Amino acid sequence: MTKEFEKISFDAAQCRAEAQELRVLLAGNPVLEERKDILPFFKQRKHLSAFLGLYHPEIVRYDLVAHELPLFGDFVCDLVAGDSKNKAYTFIEFEDATIDSIFIKKKATPDWSPRFERGFSQLVDWFFKLHDQSNTVEFEEKFGSRTIRHIGLLVVGRTETLSKREYERLRWRQEHVLINSKQIHCKTFDQLCDDILDRLDKFPPMTKAEDKPRG
Repeated sequence: MTKEFEKISFDAAQCRAEAQELRVLLAGNPVLEERKDILPFFKQRKHLSAFLGLYHPEIVRYDLVAHELPLFGDFVCDLVAGDSKNKAYTFIEFEDATIDSIFIKKKATPDWSPRFERGFSQLVDWFFKLHDQSNTVEFEEKFGSRTIRHIGLLVVGRTETLSKREYERLRWRQEHVLINSKQIHCKTFDQLCDDILDRLDKFPPMTKAEDKPRG
């Protein structure tokens, strides 16, 4: 069965509960595998998945989510989160969270790991395909428009494995290496969890039905 977008009514309280479950998962597991641990976790938590669109400045509704979204027969995206009105999307690639997921530390200046480069290259291929298929009927059927605003998000590794210098290298790459003029956010799973919870703190508290004024 073709996997496409599901439209949801985003629930910030439910997202917070799911984000806390992510924090528990990270606290109890220093190593996480993409296929075994990470993908199944997010598939079961659609509000948290939708909220991974938070790095896109034009995603404000968090109302579209698709796991393992096929891209025109050639590629499959781990997760895509979007805003149905603004036609804005974040394409998300997950990789393993291990000690050498980002850098291979076999010399004084560690090399970028094959796992990191593989994940980054996945986004390159996705963005190529999006560019190649834009302005087609098939593109409009999938995304609701023949033009979309999109960015990438690569989630890989753990913060505790990075030295200060390695963290700065990762940050510089995120800020200065673009794909077709689109930014690629590169986050560890710990950074992702912190960003989600910090952003949710800015949501206004939900008013319970019984607390609303009568009349």
